Amino acid sequence: MTKGRPISEDLRWAVIRMDSFRVPIDKIARYTDISERQVYRIINRFGATGHVLTATQRKKTGRTRHLSTQDVAYLHGCLDQSCDKYLEDLQVGLEETCGRAVSLSTIWRALKRSGYTMVKVLFLTFCLN
Repeated sequence: MTKGRPISEDLRWAVIRMDSFRVPIDKIARYTDISERQVYRIINRFGATGHVLTATQRKKTGRTRHLSTQDVAYLHGCLDQSCDKYLEDLQVGLEETCGRAVSLSTIWRALKRSGYTMVKVLFLTFCLN
């Protein structure tokens, strides 16, 4: 493995499995192309924490979303029934049905991440009428 490249979680678990079968450290290092020192680190971390990744490697990055996947699925369902809804209508429906009070921009960003564009919504409205 080239120097400086991160070791995947799958490969780390493979090291743990090989160690549980009593494969010698030098052979684990040779089979996985990881240095012996790194193999020792992976095994020691697993023994101490029960994880193969450090806390920072396991930590999710970025902000948490205001809308859950169920909330976004509700928005998709509303647009599947009638694609010519205003964002205000979606906002009111989301608050009444799901109990989520969010801004219009949050709803628009969630739809945009899902692949919706104003052109698609306007085109569907035009074709259905």
